[in-house]
Amino acid sequence: MVENSDKIQPTSRGSDRQLTVSVKFPNNGRGDFFGLADIVNDIRHLASDNKEVRKKALWDLFELCWHQGTLYWQAAFVAPFLIERLRHESEPDLLDIILRNLVHLATGFPTGKTSEELYWARATYGQVYREIDVYLDLLEHSSSQVRIAAVYILAFCKRDAAMICTKLCRHFDNEPE
Repeated sequence: MVENSDKIQPTSRGSDRQLTVSVKFPNNGRGDFFGLADIVNDIRHLASDNKEVRKKALWDLFELCWHQGTLYWQAAFVAPFLIERLRHESEPDLLDIILRNLVHLATGFPTGKTSEELYWARATYGQVYREIDVYLDLLEHSSSQVRIAAVYILAFCKRDAAMICTKLCRHFDNEPE
């Protein structure tokens, strides 16, 4: 169980160094961390067989994570589930929603400048940008709506721009629309 002031020790890839950040989770006075109960419920709904339930869960999660360009700490918890949903979602309109929401999470601004707020923002950015292969795979999707949304998120992955551009050029040659 996570305490209200816990130590988080993520390990950097390829390094034995650990970063320790003291994190204070907002508490809503009901004994649970603000938004976590809602996040857990909505994450469960992402696996629903009902498309409308999944769609509502996607929008509810997004509203907990981002508002008018501001990125909230909850995004760091939600992003991996949205990315995993990309791997399993069959509905083109829901794939489009997920991809566009991930763009917002990857480009949002932290709520402030404290080390905790910057930590959560960087964690969110890293999770979104780390999944370039998932977005590249979606360039093969049968729906042009999904292919366009995949290009949209890839446009923000600047660190890997050369590799992405090479792969995009190959896709453009075969693009049916």
